[in-house]
Amino acid sequence: MKSEKDALGRWANDPDVLVKMSAANAKQARRSAIDLVANGATVLLSWGVAGALDPALSCGTIVRPAKVNHEGKIVEASALENASGTVSGSDQIASTPVDKATLFRTTSAGIVDMESHILASVASSQNLPFAVIRAVSDSADTKLPVGVEKALRADGRPRIASALMQMAIRPWQIPLWVKAGRDSGRALKALKAVAET
Repeated sequence: MKSEKDALGRWANDPDVLVKMSAANAKQARRSAIDLVANGATVLLSWGVAGALDPALSCGTIVRPAKVNHEGKIVEASALENASGTVSGSDQIASTPVDKATLFRTTSAGIVDMESHILASVASSQNLPFAVIRAVSDSADTKLPVGVEKALRADGRPRIASALMQMAIRPWQIPLWVKAGRDSGRALKALKAVAET
């Protein structure tokens, strides 16, 4: 998301830092990772927000997983010394507490995102160091609104019209949209604090 890039602060415009956005899209993430490597990246970082699978993780918690688990395949994320735990890579959004509980039970991962497993795969194939830094944007018991995955453009900017359309179709889900926006804001604030240290 563009807001995740913005959370990088000064690093987003540093000429020595290559930044690509994937907008929670596996194909876009793969293209972006391959492009980063082709342009000279020597380490890949999966940066942004994630959903919590572990009920102990609250919104805004920063997680630095040491491993990525995608469908049982484990890839080390060893570029950070203080990394621990696991992120579950998913090809689809985990939008309900049941989805998240199932992933937690089957993977023991603390968080889930839709890009880290792609970057891990590219980094592994190129023998590059890889790291993950994610902020929890939705807790394990949070239900995301229907259509939230359609509210992002390929460049990571929000599709306001799409979000408004989803709210018009399902007005009873407006509180879920408000909560998702507020929680995402807390997660992005936490990411920005990490970038500033």
